[in-house]
Amino acid sequence: MLSFKFLTVTFFLGVTCAGLYLAQLNQRKLGSMSERKSVTYTFQGFEEYAKQNETVTTIIKEDTGSEFWRMNRMLPPTAYPPPLTLPAIEKLKTLEGVIVNDLEETGTD
Repeated sequence: MLSFKFLTVTFFLGVTCAGLYLAQLNQRKLGSMSERKSVTYTFQGFEEYAKQNETVTTIIKEDTGSEFWRMNRMLPPTAYPPPLTLPAIEKLKTLEGVIVNDLEETGTD
């Protein structure tokens, strides 16, 4: 009969290996962080928000795979999506009424 200790170790190794595998898949999907930049975006006004928000959301979801990200409650809102690829940032910048700002890297000196 298998011991409890053996079953516990086997379960732990299985969960750990599965977690590592999923992390590796996620890394491949997102690419390295050096290929991505952190940005914020907002809109020139409420009309632009109403017109472009769905398009902006689609671009970000397709680029990052994320469904949700930080956004304030003002209208129009300022949003802080996950890091984006340069092509996705360029798509956002070409949309009329969308304001995209790069977040500068902050270091501790």
